[in-house]
Amino acid sequence: MERVDLGVIALLSAATFAGSLPLYSQAVNAASGTSTVAPGSLVSVYGRFINATGQAVTIPLPTSVGGFFFLLWNGKSALSDSDVADRVPLLYWSPSQINVALPNSAAAGYSLVARENGLPDGSVPLNVAEQAPGIFVNPVSDCSILAAGCGQKFVRGILTDGNYTLIGSGNPAHPGQSLVIWVTGLGITPTWPQVLILPNTGNSVTANVFYSGHTSFAGLDQVNITLPNGNTLSPGCTVGAHIEVQLSMKSLTTGIQSNTASLPVVTDSCN
Repeated sequence: MERVDLGVIALLSAATFAGSLPLYSQAVNAASGTSTVAPGSLVSVYGRFINATGQAVTIPLPTSVGGFFFLLWNGKSALSDSDVADRVPLLYWSPSQINVALPNSAAAGYSLVARENGLPDGSVPLNVAEQAPGIFVNPVSDCSILAAGCGQKFVRGILTDGNYTLIGSGNPAHPGQSLVIWVTGLGITPTWPQVLILPNTGNSVTANVFYSGHTSFAGLDQVNITLPNGNTLSPGCTVGAHIEVQLSMKSLTTGIQSNTASLPVVTDSCN
């Protein structure tokens, strides 16, 4: 299941981490906003940048905007602005945020060095780990499927069903259903993470992961899961019950935990 739906891509373009602007400069996982990033992942860099806003519309991705670009630097070798192989692909740019596709060559001790019109424009240290999963979240909060309805809003992860339809209050998940979680940070070799679900009982359970890998879109990964049965998600399960659970994932390679997102579930089955 390596197909990427165009509607999902459009949503992910808007689903950058919406955090407060940190001190110049910081590079974070573009999905979760956490400081640890993985080679080959999507990274958001915050600081003071060019006086322009735009996004990539061609493949291969551009490596410069006007006279601005990032160089990936190991902190030891000589920097060469003319070496285009060291330039980092850009997905989105603005005066305060630039999203990049971090090359596979990134490693501990590396940084991004900004250049504009041939002049140094600051550097951004990278906290690189082999795997650091982050779940993309919808920038628009969603109404609860509990009794409170829109009086209670949740941050939803970008999860889709088998038809690539977004999971939310209008299309809740069901026990035993297969879902796609859209993530970044699985690293060069996308070993399968552990997907954790926390029901309102407070005891976490695991979902069955049956696929984990890269997509054709730079830096975008997917993890395919099957949800547990109704009794597991909601002990004392009642058919037709509406529940809200918390979903996250943990790298079994590095132990790094992702961000958490809410998942609405209707227990139409208790088996």
